[in-house]
Amino acid sequence: NEIADMTATLTIAKATYDMSGVVFADKAVVYNGTAFSIEATNLPAGVSVTYENNGKTDAGVYTITAKFTGNENYNEIADMTATLTIAKATYDMSGVVFADKAVVYNGTAFSIEATNLPAGVSVTYENNGKTDAGVYTITAKFTGNANYNEIADMTATLTIKNASLVFNTNAENETTDDVIISVVDGIDPTKELMVEQVEETEKYAEFIGDNQKVAIAYDIKMLKDGAIVQPDGTLQFKILIPEELRGKDFSIIHIHNGNETSAIEYQIDGDYVVFESDKLSEFIFVYEKGFNLSNIISFEIDFRIWIIIILLAIVWIGGTIIGLSLENKNKR
Repeated sequence: NEIADMTATLTIAKATYDMSGVVFADKAVVYNGTAFSIEATNLPAGVSVTYENNGKTDAGVYTITAKFTGNENYNEIADMTATLTIAKATYDMSGVVFADKAVVYNGTAFSIEATNLPAGVSVTYENNGKTDAGVYTITAKFTGNANYNEIADMTATLTIKNASLVFNTNAENETTDDVIISVVDGIDPTKELMVEQVEETEKYAEFIGDNQKVAIAYDIKMLKDGAIVQPDGTLQFKILIPEELRGKDFSIIHIHNGNETSAIEYQIDGDYVVFESDKLSEFIFVYEKGFNLSNIISFEIDFRIWIIIILLAIVWIGGTIIGLSLENKNKR
């Protein structure tokens, strides 16, 4: 008899790719303006890969997904993920120049500017653009690309020196200064001028001749933080000439270290006397008293001379009276 057919089922199960050797790892880089990616390596034969969210440029943290495709006789391959970290870059500010600056007051505004900035960096300033004498701290604030770390502020000191220091005894006439001190390189703005017009000029008697008189005396000092300091270098002095000395010969004596004296060579500039000195101390204006009408009118001459004048006047008047009497007697 015919033999009945038999059937059997052949099941060929899908294979599974061995993905244990595939490398798809996290990656950390620093921003440099180019695109970064993470790629899977060591793929089994027949497996291809595509990516989601790959190829990033800006700083940030990104999750990259790898999607694998294989032969249809293989089970689907699970996705893999990896983290791409693009850290912010840091600007190289080592070449930036933002240095202290010292200038002399001239009525214009002075500033300090940062130079040699890296590409993409801009700068703004706080407390810049100063005119008056003083010491100022200038702050430079830098702004860069968002893909770079914040840039630390820089500071620099702007020192505007005084072109001169002045002293005025007459508050009602501020246009005429009694003492003006100047230096070519300017005067430290933290220093201040203190001038005392010495009233008791008799104390200078030991430094002048018998026939000399002190017209005016100044004790000139410079202070820094309340302490007396001497100048750095040579100062130019302009001192207003007392009216009684204008057009006359006089001398200036510099008294320093208590009892040391030196004669000052000076020039006349209008109503001022101009000279140089590297020391601050007492300066006295001395002139010869002499015997002249101006001394008489101003009561500046010695009291003994007044006695002599009065006696001579009495003698002259007496002689005149006697002469007139004799003349009248002869006529008779």
